Amino acid sequence: MTDSFGMECARNQFYQILEFMSGKRPDTCPPENMGKPGDIKCMILVYEGENAVQKIRDVLGPTDPLKAPEGTVRREFGSNVMINTAHASDSVENSKREQKIVRINENSLVSIIEEYLAGC
Repeated sequence: MTDSFGMECARNQFYQILEFMSGKRPDTCPPENMGKPGDIKCMILVYEGENAVQKIRDVLGPTDPLKAPEGTVRREFGSNVMINTAHASDSVENSKREQKIVRINENSLVSIIEEYLAGC
């Protein structure tokens, strides 16, 4: 994209993706808020097991919901390439990298689940 449209266009596109995913654009976010969570909430699931990456990608379907087979998550719930309902890592290595980005170890839902399970 940089070669075709220039660095400013590429940066703007990247910022739009970040805004969509977090609710904030880096170029308008005050420096003191850069390390804080965004306004957009999501659920993160970590799948483990043999061929987990391929299995979840098969369930989700292609990134473009219009090209996804019926019955896949993206076909049923996605709108377009940008609003495609879900993300799935394309490799174990990227999964580990992405888990660090979303700070999976700081998941506040864990305490809620543990509390619920303790009452069962």
